[in-house]
Amino acid sequence: MRNIVEFPEVLRLIEDRSAAFRAAIASAADLDVQVPTCPDWTLRELAQHLGDGRRRQAAIIAAGPGAEPPAKTDPKGAPTAPRDREALDAWLAESTELMLDVMREAGPDRGCWTWWGRSQAPQTSGALARHQIQEIAVHTYDVQLTQGAAQPLPTDVAVEGVDEFLTTVAATTVPWPFTPATIDCTRPRALPGV
Repeated sequence: MRNIVEFPEVLRLIEDRSAAFRAAIASAADLDVQVPTCPDWTLRELAQHLGDGRRRQAAIIAAGPGAEPPAKTDPKGAPTAPRDREALDAWLAESTELMLDVMREAGPDRGCWTWWGRSQAPQTSGALARHQIQEIAVHTYDVQLTQGAAQPLPTDVAVEGVDEFLTTVAATTVPWPFTPATIDCTRPRALPGV
């Protein structure tokens, strides 16, 4: 697998997208509105999902390699996201920092369980970190879209996302269930906001 960006930059992008997510949640008028792109969730539930997910990833990396994710990563045992806005922001920041601390300690090459199993993407903390950029970026967009203020992805996140998608998400050993598509890369166009 070829990384587009080095591990310290991956961690910086996680911090950046996490800050953008927190800012979008903080600016929401109502956290109990449905998220159109995640119709089963409200903004508050999406915040809970993102905080729980960062705590889960920290536990997975800390546990090291394994055929199954460690049992202690069950989000049901995670603290509930606070209802108070300031406390929610602090809880989300702490969730991200817990994950980043474990990633820094582990480094990019430590083996760990991954949902993609054996594929061309390695089962390492570095590969898991790359995927976290996209997880957080997509949910940041979800919050922004819910508020009617969707922002384009930063170019470095978008470029990293294409490579991560091709080497991780689309590289599993199971058959691809979707109709193939072609991406035209011969005519570069400026991205909105770039």
